[in-house]
Amino acid sequence: MASHWADEHGMAFNIAKCGYLITHSASKLPVAIRPSLSLKQPSIPLVKSYKYLVVQFSNKGIDFLAQGYLLCHRVERVLRAMRWFSNTWCPRIRYNIMKSIVLPTLEYSLPLLYAQVLRDRNAPSWQLLNTADYNCLQWIAGG
Repeated sequence: MASHWADEHGMAFNIAKCGYLITHSASKLPVAIRPSLSLKQPSIPLVKSYKYLVVQFSNKGIDFLAQGYLLCHRVERVLRAMRWFSNTWCPRIRYNIMKSIVLPTLEYSLPLLYAQVLRDRNAPSWQLLNTADYNCLQWIAGG
């Protein structure tokens, strides 16, 4: 049905960007019984993880640890770039830059990770973000 609709509306699927996850109990099915998905001829690959709207999913749902690593990597990359130019900036300017540049990189995923912390105070993904936050504060203070 999806292929037929796409053809009628002059659209196409980019199979290279597609993938499907088998989640929870369905992941315990033998490989021979697992469904095979395709659009016309190309088969959509079965993947172990998938990023959708900047959120990393695995066969058990949101992969909080991978999401934490992804966010920390983004923050550290932005901080490295800003450290290069910020030797003469005062803490107030650094703080304003952090609010306008660093914090938006966390905008979508941070509430999801915080929800996990409410369930588990020792969540490793939150510990990663605490480290990134500490590094930001150190940069603001000039340390």
